[in-house]
Amino acid sequence: MSECAEEGDSIDRVKLTEAEEKRLQRRRDRNREAAARCRARRRDLAERLHRETIQLGNLNSGLQTEIARLQAQRDQLQRALTEHIALCHSEQ
Repeated sequence: MSECAEEGDSIDRVKLTEAEEKRLQRRRDRNREAAARCRARRRDLAERLHRETIQLGNLNSGLQTEIARLQAQRDQLQRALTEHIALCHSEQ
């Protein structure tokens, strides 16, 4: 077998020098660390988005309550105005 890996051969089947082994191990270690950082960032983002979703849901709920209160107040004022207009017309 030649020293070059043939197509389909894994890198483990090729004899590497000690320096190449160390370089490969450092590369694997750096890649493992980078993958761990990536997973941590993704997890942090998911947690932040989850908290933000809850906050926005609470805000939305509060705003919906305020809308309902204002609509009820509007309806009450419209009824009062209608009664007032009817009373003014009946006095004329």
